Amino acid sequence: STPVSKCEHGPCHNGATCHERNNRYVCECARGYGGLNCQFLLPEPPQGAVVVDITEKYTEGQSSQFPWIAVCAGIILVLMLLLGCAAIVVCFRLKMQKRQHQPDACRSETETMNNLANCQRE
Repeated sequence: STPVSKCEHGPCHNGATCHERNNRYVCECARGYGGLNCQFLLPEPPQGAVVVDITEKYTEGQSSQFPWIAVCAGIILVLMLLLGCAAIVVCFRLKMQKRQHQPDACRSETETMNNLANCQRE
């Protein structure tokens, strides 16, 4: 059996030429067209403008590089959110502990007799 050519199914449009390289295809677009498969009509430059071709030829699988920057930014964002939540929980617990440990005037051992008498009247 013969291997199937990547260009056999005609992935390139609008008069583009398909080239097979490294088990992939590359579309060489006709003038005025662009895109991965030359499917987009490019706007015409104004008269007298200098045209600089900065488009790269697309190879199938070229854009499959893993987006490490986006992943790292997401991880940093999640860690910052977790640290913020932990700080809020710690502050809340400290406030609750301070409220629980405030001495009650009736239960303190160092209260004077006057305070004890006042508590018994209530």
